[in-house]
Amino acid sequence: MNSLKERNLYAFNILKAGTTSFDSNYSYLVSTLLHLESEIEIGSVPYSDFAKTLLNIVNKSSVFVEIDRVCLAVTQSGSSRISVVSSFNSTKIKENNMSGDYSCFVSRKSSILDIKKTDVRIYSNIDSILERYNGNPAQRSLRLLKEMGVKSGLTIPLSISNLSSGFIFLNSAKIGAFDKLNSEDYSVLCLIKLLSLSCLSKFTLSSISTDLKSGDFFSELNQKENVFSPEALIDFLGRATLHFFEFKVEMQIKNLIKKQFLVAMRPMVYLIIRSLELSNSFMASKKIDIEINEYKKPNGNSYVEFKLMKINLSKNQISSLRSLEKSTSFELSNENENFLIRSSLDEKKNVDYSV
Repeated sequence: MNSLKERNLYAFNILKAGTTSFDSNYSYLVSTLLHLESEIEIGSVPYSDFAKTLLNIVNKSSVFVEIDRVCLAVTQSGSSRISVVSSFNSTKIKENNMSGDYSCFVSRKSSILDIKKTDVRIYSNIDSILERYNGNPAQRSLRLLKEMGVKSGLTIPLSISNLSSGFIFLNSAKIGAFDKLNSEDYSVLCLIKLLSLSCLSKFTLSSISTDLKSGDFFSELNQKENVFSPEALIDFLGRATLHFFEFKVEMQIKNLIKKQFLVAMRPMVYLIIRSLELSNSFMASKKIDIEINEYKKPNGNSYVEFKLMKINLSKNQISSLRSLEKSTSFELSNENENFLIRSSLDEKKNVDYSV
């Protein structure tokens, strides 16, 4: 039995158009959502508050009262890394284990990446999905959803450009919460999709997806494997530096992390290029020396640290790159005249990431 069902978001309404009628509850919800859209446009609702605001609206309408979790996520361009932009739970769901700093990798063959842009994906019971793993370690996000008390869910894919896309996830603590949606519900979902696209567009305004100088080049720079390899980094950086600086660069990559780990290559290379553009020392030496280490924060979380040796940027230069941190899911800083790019350390483990 197929536990994941995909339905066309628009065809259902077209087929049922003659029987669709909004009662006062739906009318209230639609009006409130339209107001939220205007608030997003003028910037009065920060993207980090989007999920909380949306969940509060739908829960008050008495239409989608069984929605207990909203999560807006962005896919890291050129890789299969999915990062949370905004998420919020109702009191029926336990502690939010996938907040704004959460990201995960899925297989490049994952079916979630192949959901048609006009479809929604629905699952009735998360247990039926976890059973597919046959006792093997489950994909981390699914395991966390289960631990939080999520039972069912609905996923809407979002696409802004060939470099920017994402998802809006709606979850419930009730089994089968999305099994019997009617035409009015699908109308509301269409509107929720438009709101999510609007918020995601605002979120990615300063990222690679809107950088016209870089967009055309990076749109064709896709990694074959999520697992990091120095050879792939040298290849990506070699092509990028030749394209943007029009000269060949001497490179040395020193990987001090013994275990295999996953990395979103395109946004990382983009950040390296943007930092090199600001570096006088690089323009003089035409050399790139990168040391890769494991870094642990005081809270015990592990990060992979790409240290660009002798690439020292000023506070103002770092500040000019800060807007790219959230949209790329990398942290930027200077330390001892070296430029640091950090990301959460995801080890390659024997886990099926295909769902």
